[in-house]
Amino acid sequence: GSRLENVFDVNMNSYHGNNIILWKYATGLNQLWTIALDGVGNYTFVSSYQQLAMEVSTQDSSLVRANVKTNAINQKWRVIKETNGYSIKSADSGHSLRGYGDLGQGSKVGI
Repeated sequence: GSRLENVFDVNMNSYHGNNIILWKYATGLNQLWTIALDGVGNYTFVSSYQQLAMEVSTQDSSLVRANVKTNAINQKWRVIKETNGYSIKSADSGHSLRGYGDLGQGSKVGI
């Protein structure tokens, strides 16, 4: 079977508003996320590190970053069952969450 090599990672030396990247799983709080469902089918992903929410950047609408949780629509996500698994889509734009580049360690995450 396959296994996930890289996970969503919040840089522990950063301030809120920094990009979320892909990084090899290392059990840190910056790689652990709480996923909460609201009453209308949207999910919020909150990092165990500093309780930062995964959001679509308001400065660059293609990048995903960690920021102070506000419950704004740019911090809401839809989890969609697909033929070969699941996709995560922005509740605001409907664009799918994806990694940029070669998907290796340090790749940025966006939509």
